[in-house]
Amino acid sequence: MATRLVLIRHGEANAFAERVVHSHNCTGLTPRGRRQAAALRDRLAHTKELSEAGALCSSLMRRAIETAELVGPAIGDGSLALTTDCGFCEMHQGDGDGLSWEDFEARYGGFDRVVERGRAAAPGGESVDELVARAGSALRELAERHDGATTVVVCHGGVVGAALEEFLGVPFGEVTRYVENTSLTELVRWDDGRWWLVRLNDAAHLLPAAPVEERA
Repeated sequence: MATRLVLIRHGEANAFAERVVHSHNCTGLTPRGRRQAAALRDRLAHTKELSEAGALCSSLMRRAIETAELVGPAIGDGSLALTTDCGFCEMHQGDGDGLSWEDFEARYGGFDRVVERGRAAAPGGESVDELVARAGSALRELAERHDGATTVVVCHGGVVGAALEEFLGVPFGEVTRYVENTSLTELVRWDDGRWWLVRLNDAAHLLPAAPVEERA
């Protein structure tokens, strides 16, 4: 029996709109982010593509929790209890939390995190290596706990990147790291123990609806 791990990136966050670094002090979704989550909920309610899910999880960050609460009615039987885990959180920014993007770079400097994987940008923050180790371990443990089932995790772009490295051996940043808000990325493990990438950055629900052709 296949084990499905479906990762949903949160909707647009206030932190993004305000250009502020927010980890656990996240203030949640923008109105646009809530609309994105509602669009995903409506899609899932129509397609039933995650109706087999037996568990719904999210990170501790408010933007992920709010997204999970909005899409939850269309996942599984619609009544799954939401569980949260810091293992699914975005990269921790330590002393940089609460700074604007510009102040963060001015204070700590910019560098290529993919090249300098072991370097944290701010004191008390995480490096790419630490993010991959934390999120990868949390996702693998979750998959083992729900072996043979479908599990949905509402998380972050960095966690999606960590999953690609942990399960598929694709180094963080080797492929395009950005995934759209409320997009779905799905990993499946078959009976032979191998993990497969079924879809990456599936955000079809955000595309404009095709015009209906009128027929005489």
